[in-house]
Amino acid sequence: MLGIGIEVRLAEITCVSVSAELHFREGTERLAAEEGIQRGEELLYRYLNPYTGGPVGEGWPFGRSLYLSEIYGLLQGIPGVESVEGVKVYVSETGEWTPSKPAPPSLRLPKYAVICSGKHQIAQAVQDPLRGVMSA
Repeated sequence: MLGIGIEVRLAEITCVSVSAELHFREGTERLAAEEGIQRGEELLYRYLNPYTGGPVGEGWPFGRSLYLSEIYGLLQGIPGVESVEGVKVYVSETGEWTPSKPAPPSLRLPKYAVICSGKHQIAQAVQDPLRGVMSA
């Protein structure tokens, strides 16, 4: 006799928050920089979404890792951005919704886990002519 087993589980939700600084090309207007910052936050909320996010835009795949390089690539593609600096990713503890624990550069998820967005904070890096780029 052949049997079939069915396993039903709740998905593990891993909340992720990102903070980063965007350095815009010299001569970028203030309004354009503000739009770039808003665009960065929108991209993060869309990408780190269990339903519409992920690399293909069809939802975050169960068990798929998140790599820091993905965040840099996402933000670097914003028009007018010269460089992305100070990217920090925070992840929620098991059973918690607020990301507070620093994430490693490669965030490995359990087999039944997906990612969702916490609160993201994107800022404009300020150019200091004497010492290079500094945080805002």
